[in-house]
Amino acid sequence: RVMRGVVYTGAGGNEVVQSTCQVLPPSSPGYRPFCPHTTRPNAGSWTAPDLTRARELVRRSGTRGMRVDLITVRGNALFAGAATVVAEALRQLGYRVSLRTYPDFGSYFSAYGSRARSVEVAFNGWIQDYPAPSNFITGVFACNPYFCDPAVEARTRRVLAVQAREPEAATELWARLERDLVERAVAIPLVNPKRIAFVSKRVGNFQQHP
Repeated sequence: RVMRGVVYTGAGGNEVVQSTCQVLPPSSPGYRPFCPHTTRPNAGSWTAPDLTRARELVRRSGTRGMRVDLITVRGNALFAGAATVVAEALRQLGYRVSLRTYPDFGSYFSAYGSRARSVEVAFNGWIQDYPAPSNFITGVFACNPYFCDPAVEARTRRVLAVQAREPEAATELWARLERDLVERAVAIPLVNPKRIAFVSKRVGNFQQHP
């Protein structure tokens, strides 16, 4: 809980972010509260780390003591804070962690692509181009240097085809796909940014379209 709090606070706290376990934000069609990797998964949101289960998974995998390389970028509270948190969590699980920090986003994202074969953990973010679950699923989980699953690619294409004919049915299919990907821990979502609108006290009936 303390380590997640570091990320949450570093990103700006309650005014600008909210903690999450999912790729789809609460404002997205298809969002269903889901957080399997915590002590009370039925609560639908993150409650506390389950170190006992995590250590058992590490033991069963036979990977304890292995080297894990992380990369992040300096000067960004969210990326740097997340790297510190993840590195400490991995050390608690018995891994030997190496953390490399790049001076700016240009050099970081260059390494993000070019060093993918030698890096186990990297950090990224996604802001929607348009308000649809397909934008998040294809944006985050499309074939990339860190994750490429032909079964997921095929399933995504099928849902995109359904979306063209039956948008409401596709929304439910996106929700199921996201649930499966979160369950597999393909990516570890940490926070959703909030959009803030600053208006005068004289403004009434304010509405914002996504």
